[in-house]
Amino acid sequence: MATMHPRPILTSASILQGLIGALALFAPEVALAGIGLPDGDTARLMMGLLGGLLLGFSYLNWMARGTPVGGIYGRPISGANLVLFLTSALTLGKGADLSGTAPIRWVVVALFGVYAVLFGRMLLTHPQD
Repeated sequence: MATMHPRPILTSASILQGLIGALALFAPEVALAGIGLPDGDTARLMMGLLGGLLLGFSYLNWMARGTPVGGIYGRPISGANLVLFLTSALTLGKGADLSGTAPIRWVVVALFGVYAVLFGRMLLTHPQD
């Protein structure tokens, strides 16, 4: 496998997670409508928890962007991001039909899928110097 530099991946993932996390935390009803889910007290509570989780990952990735990540280096960072992005893409995509789902949901699924592949590759390859 070709080596890749982790800095642009960690930086862009941090920005994406920060933006989605802030939206989920501070405007949960907008986030719910954006992915085509009904609003409610429980849903807003879960969005707030998701927002906190994503902001935490955003901070982690931002702080780790200058360190070697890949292969045996920074394995917890690449592994945790892989699990987050893969499970998020699969969960959002699960059971969604093409006709009744908000288009932004498919954009998020695709974007998270791309990051899952990038972090999977990062986990399995030695970091580029």
